[in-house]
Amino acid sequence: TNWRDVKGCFESVPRVLAHVREGQRTRLMGLTTLLAQGGLSNICLFLNESANSLGRVDEASQGFFLDLAETLLPISHEAVGAFLRSGPGLLGRISQQQVTTWFETGVGILRENRDGGLAYLKVESTTSENVLEALSSTVEMDRVKEILRMYCRALAGATVGIAGTKDLLAKNIGWVSEDHAATEGTTVYLPSVADRYNSKEDNFSLFKVVSTHQVSHIEFGSFQLSFETPAVRFRDMRLA
Repeated sequence: TNWRDVKGCFESVPRVLAHVREGQRTRLMGLTTLLAQGGLSNICLFLNESANSLGRVDEASQGFFLDLAETLLPISHEAVGAFLRSGPGLLGRISQQQVTTWFETGVGILRENRDGGLAYLKVESTTSENVLEALSSTVEMDRVKEILRMYCRALAGATVGIAGTKDLLAKNIGWVSEDHAATEGTTVYLPSVADRYNSKEDNFSLFKVVSTHQVSHIEFGSFQLSFETPAVRFRDMRLA
């Protein structure tokens, strides 16, 4: 009923064609039609945001998210857009099967509390984050940074800093240059996430292994070695 919305939807079509795979375009347009008929406002915004979000995953995953979005139609039209905006981004943290578990929890909340359910599906609630954290096997360095700092300090018997490996580039140390050490001797460098294994325990253990290796260099003075310093424990053979 609003010609401005009609114009906006026509302008959105190229974006849909660019981001949504051919086999899923008709489904997204059909879903958009049902939402428009149900009175959802700003349809062109829904179309743009949904297409951009779906463009982050492959065609099979696009179909998966559209399947789940369609089940929200009888409950809340607004929830459809909220889920399609946030859902595809979750695959970087949890598996498709785990997304289903997270989604079902959100639907239960939505049925009882509309605002709480919308916040959950937008990943803007503590409950949503806690469920994701429980489902995910990935361990983020920032979440365990303080624990690892205490662990490293206990091993080294000295104050040790924790930083991300991206800082290695800025400081020109580590594997950036063969002429520089892997640390300046006071900081342990860790990846931003550990996701090599299928359990949180194993991924946290990976952080501990990497930390222990670096702390060992600090504890035993690997970076204080000087070839000019005379040997004190063994016969000096450097000049032989």
